[in-house]
Amino acid sequence: IAEHAVVPDSSDPLRNTRTTRANVLERLFIAPYYVNYHLEHHLLFYVPCYNLPRVHRILSGSRYADRMEVQPGYTAVLRLATAKPDREDRPGQLVNSARRARAGAEVNADQNAGG
Repeated sequence: IAEHAVVPDSSDPLRNTRTTRANVLERLFIAPYYVNYHLEHHLLFYVPCYNLPRVHRILSGSRYADRMEVQPGYTAVLRLATAKPDREDRPGQLVNSARRARAGAEVNADQNAGG
């Protein structure tokens, strides 16, 4: 879910998968071998996993930084994955709107995996 689900643009290589910032416990239990740097892995699959954080720093300082799909953590990704698309929201359904606002992104009908 964290790497490929609910991506903004499945046809853009910078937005069809994401990098998720992970803390020490998440790195240990959820994202070993730097799997949280999934965007960088898809762009440069031949780079050893231990160099993916360096690739992320280089890309983050480039002109492509604003197009990269990066989430602040796994909780934010789960919020995106569990939010309803805008078209399914009806006036008065504050729970879904609040969840989407906390996630910090608009969730639209294109929720297909972009692998």
